[in-house]
Amino acid sequence: GLADHGQRFDLLLDAAKSPGANSAPEMRASRNAAPKAQTPSPPASEPKSDEDDGLDALFSMVEAPKRSADSEVTQDLAKHAVQAFLSQTSSGEPRKPAPSTPGPVGDWASFDAMIEDQAALFLKDRRLHQILENWLALRMLLAELPRESSIRLFLFQVSATAAIEDVLASLEEPEGALAHAAFDVVLAANESSLAKDGASGFKRLATVAAENATCLLGTLAPDFAGESADTVGSRETPHQMLDQIGFEQFASLRQSAASSSLALFWNKGRLFADDDGPADVGLPASWIALLSILHAQAANGWPDFGVGQKLSIDQLETAEHANTGKPVADSVMTFVSQEAALSLASAGINVLRGQANRAEVYFAGSRTVSASKSEEPNAGVARALSMARLNTLLQVAFSTAPSGSKTAEESANNLQARLDEISDALFNAVQFSVSAARSEEDEDVLDIDATLAGSTRGNRHFGFRIGI
Repeated sequence: GLADHGQRFDLLLDAAKSPGANSAPEMRASRNAAPKAQTPSPPASEPKSDEDDGLDALFSMVEAPKRSADSEVTQDLAKHAVQAFLSQTSSGEPRKPAPSTPGPVGDWASFDAMIEDQAALFLKDRRLHQILENWLALRMLLAELPRESSIRLFLFQVSATAAIEDVLASLEEPEGALAHAAFDVVLAANESSLAKDGASGFKRLATVAAENATCLLGTLAPDFAGESADTVGSRETPHQMLDQIGFEQFASLRQSAASSSLALFWNKGRLFADDDGPADVGLPASWIALLSILHAQAANGWPDFGVGQKLSIDQLETAEHANTGKPVADSVMTFVSQEAALSLASAGINVLRGQANRAEVYFAGSRTVSASKSEEPNAGVARALSMARLNTLLQVAFSTAPSGSKTAEESANNLQARLDEISDALFNAVQFSVSAARSEEDEDVLDIDATLAGSTRGNRHFGFRIGI
């Protein structure tokens, strides 16, 4: 936690009590806007325990500090510190090195130096690090999508420390996110490993995704296989690491029926060049995959995801890798050889790679984690996306088609008319054919055939049989 990384709140508070503390501390603004001062919140009660890792103490300073004579000053300084951390870190401005041996507080040339030093310590906490990356990724996504796009994004906040049972309950309960609407794709942004509880959590999330007919994108931690990212990226057959003891739950996940609804992504896009910012803050591959999917949706009216498609993202920077034996510059955090990328793809892990000497990235795989054999293994993600999108459209069609049909044929005609309207609105990216039929149990059913036109893999066909 933060306590293990040398918190500097003591220096910040000492500075606040110094003779010059009555004047507002000098703050460096981000490129977009200066941090705004905020009104202090009412004081709160004492913390419940002294055994936290420092993160709770940080947020208690920001939101509701202990009652004391200088509580307003304390909270104001804490808010300025957090504002500076977010604005300076996300703006990409170079960080000034803090004095190696600070003298008395009055000797500090600027309050900025202490804030920058504390900001660097914040990033050493994995949860704050992840929060920052996700918000930077969201900013990237909004900046890269066409402004005229009709795509809607929903944010659902899940505690990184919540038990998987609580997460699933919050998704599925009557007031949960999946109880109110059908989603084409769901991004699980909190990164995870594939050992034991990590893989078990993915399996349970994938099961929920399959039950709700949506496509789930999972985010893998840099050390998802128990080794450093550089170690994984440099091996010729890193998928063999997942065959070892400790990854039994991942093997079970790959054999499950829900595995075809889950796609895993690894590596990060590089946000900062060399000394321009924190070296370990990047754009998670799952967010970049979501951008690629939504680009296809905005351009063609249909979600898609393919192998090798180059993505040029304005926020990415190019830098050389030091562990490749020869100079290689690209825009990903970890250099992954072609052999390693294909090896991981065989295990259902889609790796983000960088185009040499260009600020472009691409994916070496487009697979779900399903271990079942397929004639088109790299069409797995595209198929999962299409199935989810078709489910959404069919739900819309059934809920808005005229009701009260007296025969199966009339129901088929009403549904056909509504689906034709939907197809026209999508510029015929998908076309439907509906017919009435009898099931093996001699019950009325509707057979629905859907054809995707203009796919890079040619026309694709899907069939559904739905009881009336």
